[in-house]
Amino acid sequence: MGFVKTLFCIGMYVFLIGPLLEEKQLCGQASPIPPLTPLPTALLPDAVVYKPFFHHVAAFGHKADELEARNEDSRGYREAFIHQLNINKDQADSLTQVAYQFEAKEKLIQAKVHERVLAFRARYSGGRLDPANPPPRPDPEMYALFLEKRDLVLEMRDQLRQTLGEVEFQRVNALIRTKIAPNIQPISPASVHENIVQSPSTNSGGK
Repeated sequence: MGFVKTLFCIGMYVFLIGPLLEEKQLCGQASPIPPLTPLPTALLPDAVVYKPFFHHVAAFGHKADELEARNEDSRGYREAFIHQLNINKDQADSLTQVAYQFEAKEKLIQAKVHERVLAFRARYSGGRLDPANPPPRPDPEMYALFLEKRDLVLEMRDQLRQTLGEVEFQRVNALIRTKIAPNIQPISPASVHENIVQSPSTNSGGK
């Protein structure tokens, strides 16, 4: 729980204090945020490892779906994890379905997050804080949504475990950590703030 609270505090720091830092930087009152040091792979919890993994699997699945809809060869995408994780076609199909479910459920949570972001920006002109006043306390609803996202990742991980069976899951899990975790890079507070305040219309090309 301590790790979760630390991540949440960093996120809320970026969300609430980030605009103020940007404003001070423009005035020459603050130094640029230094780059973060990657965490050792062994310290990354499953929620951190499996979230990008499920997104990666879903992206490959969607690309394969697009190619098949055009009657084009999709094997490079459809069979990617068969080779990377040494699993069979049925297992790969199950993995893709779990990733699709994760993606769909995460979008519902993210919509709630966006509502909270809009509510915050409505209270503060342009989403910026008044430097003369102390920052507001972290939104408890945002923390609850943060935990909901984390729990969703773990739920989908357990669904994959149930689908594969414990022995096979442990083997695949070791490969996921070997192939995925080392590629996870920390995101700077500035880039997190830039993404979190974007509206869905901005992210979806105005759709």
